Order: sequence, then structure tokens, then C-alpha cells
Amino acid sequence: VDPKAGKAVLFGGSGVTADGAPAVFNETWLLSTAEPMAWEKAGAKGDAPSPRWRHTATLLPDDGGVLIFGGLHRGRRFNDTHVFHTERKEWEIRECSGSAPPPRSHHTASLVAVPSEEADAEEGAEVTTASEQKIFIIGGYGGAGTTRDFLSDLHMLDLATWSWTKVASVRGSPPKARSDHTASVSGTTIIVQGGRGWSAGKGSTGLFDDTHLLDVAAMEWLEPPGYNPDDEEPAAWPKLNSTLWNHQAICVSSVPSDKLFVFGGQKAPREYSSHLGIMDVRSNSWVAPIVAGSAPGAREDCAFAYDPATCNILFFGGWRQKYMSDLWTLNVAGIAGPPYAVLRAEPHTGPLTGGTPITLHGLRFVESPMVQIR
Repeated sequence: VDPKAGKAVLFGGSGVTADGAPAVFNETWLLSTAEPMAWEKAGAKGDAPSPRWRHTATLLPDDGGVLIFGGLHRGRRFNDTHVFHTERKEWEIRECSGSAPPPRSHHTASLVAVPSEEADAEEGAEVTTASEQKIFIIGGYGGAGTTRDFLSDLHMLDLATWSWTKVASVRGSPPKARSDHTASVSGTTIIVQGGRGWSAGKGSTGLFDDTHLLDVAAMEWLEPPGYNPDDEEPAAWPKLNSTLWNHQAICVSSVPSDKLFVFGGQKAPREYSSHLGIMDVRSNSWVAPIVAGSAPGAREDCAFAYDPATCNILFFGGWRQKYMSDLWTLNVAGIAGPPYAVLRAEPHTGPLTGGTPITLHGLRFVESPMVQIR
């Protein structure tokens, strides 16, 4: 969702045409997120990506548009980079320096604001400079040339220089190679969940229900509290309620704790999920609030996005033995509070007659001129 434009952007995918023929698309659709919601097929200018599915779409900072990376069509996997500028409805081929990730699909791409060494370390300070905005590609399925494998590599695109870097040195224990997982962002942490990879006999089916946390500021895969590899059952981050792949997940900024929402996917071959999981990121625990209304039916591969203007998570389409085109919304304002909070006021006291300037410091506040309240 591009909040400034008030539009959700949908590009490409696999489905059927109006006459029922199977197809892989390169159409660009826009959904107005304000009521009444309405679809518009964008007559986009510029060079749109070729038809594909299993690609990623990442909202860029500072009204920079939506970045499309990778994907798959007719056995060919891609590693090209395109940007769609929502307000002017125009595609741009983005040439990047460095070594791009090998061609892949079924991967994840996550935007993270990474603090620089010079960044203000005060609690609640928000990193907003473009030089600190980076996109991290994790895993997927593909490889160079005719290579086909589940991947565990980590690549970074610096949006200040538009340069690719393979991150070769990461501390901690990484997850197994996988595709069809999810990656949700909370602060500088990427939360990787589920997916599938190679089976390894009875001990490993290649279907995952695990959770892994990557702190990109420290460049380290984090261990859960109390972790001891010598324990009979070492401590682990909260697992999904079943093995799960081709599901969707998103982390919504909230005070005092971000909330992570997980929906759908396959939990066993051709067994689809309609479960909505909600994790409190601060306590690393699953919560079970009462959810009103009818829920979407079980499915995998639905489009999934959060609109901060309406506090709605949008669900569109998916697959369960047939392609779907239904649209659902889940309003999460009741459990995901505003992404800001007052931390302190200065001075603490003042005369009853008033007239004392007060400075408010807060989480995700930005500096502003003096405001006079009457």
C-alpha cells in the first residue's frame, strides 16, 4: 500500500484470463484504499516488468514507489529490478551497481531503516535518512544459470547508492535453506517464519514451522532467551501453529509492542489454512484476541498488505485448487495501537499562569516548529 497515493498496488501473478485460460500476467492494478474501495487497471507508462509470478513487491521510502524484484515465468527466473511510481503511474527499469542476487523466485524482500554509526541513539529516535534505507533479500528458489536449489543467502540493496552487496558475514545460526517463507520487519529485526526446503529423511520433511530473528543492525541471527544447544530440547522462538508455506505475514507498528499477523498457506500438501495467527513481538508470544466478522476461506498465495491510514490489512485472491479474486479487509486498530507515543515532557512543572514552552519527546516523533495552543 502506498499511503500517500491512497492506493494498493498489485502487479503480475498467476491466474486465469476473462475467458478462463491460464496465464501469467504483467498487468498493474491499483486499489483505492478509502471507501468506497475500487479497482483501476493502470495504463502505466514506461517499461513494465515482463510477465511473472512468485516475485516480491516492496514499498520504497519517501514516496519512492514500489520495487519489484525477481520472479518466475515458464521456468525462467529473474533478478532484475523495476520501480513503479504510483502517483504518476510510470514504470522504471532500475539499473543497480554491484553483484545482484542470482535469479530466484519464492524469496522475500524486506525494507529496513538501518541506523548508521552517526545516527542518534536516543530511545525512540527514528532513522529517516535515505542512506540508511536498505532492502534485504532472503532465500528463495533458483540460482545462476541452470542451477536450481533452495537458497539460504542474504543480499542487501542500498537505496542511497542503488548498489547490491552479498552479505557474507552474519553471526549466529542461520535458518536452513528455504523458499515460500515470510519475512516481517519490526525495527531493525527481520522475522523469518515457515517455508519449505529439501527433505532429509525421517528427521526432516523439509516443511518448516520455525521462527528466526535476524538483527540487521548487528548483522546477527539472534538466539532466544535461555538458549543452550546442549539442552535436550533447546529454547526456540515461538513456532507457527503448524508447518506452513506460501502463507502471508506482516508486522504492524504499534505501541507498546508491534503485532505480527500470519494468515493462510499450506500446512500439509494440498491442505490449506485459514488460520489467523497474531504474535506480540515484544513478548514473543502468540495472542488470541476476539476477531469479529466472517473470515476469508482457506488459501495460499493471497496478496497481503497493510494500510496505515485505515488500519486495515488487505487480503486479495489466492489459490485453493482454483484461483480466487475476492477482496477482504481486517481492521486491526483494536489490537495494534498507534505507532507513536509520548515518552517525556520538558519541563516537568510550570506556573499555573501558563505561558511556559513545553517540549514533547516521543516514539517516532519528528522535530517541528513551536506550536501555540490557546
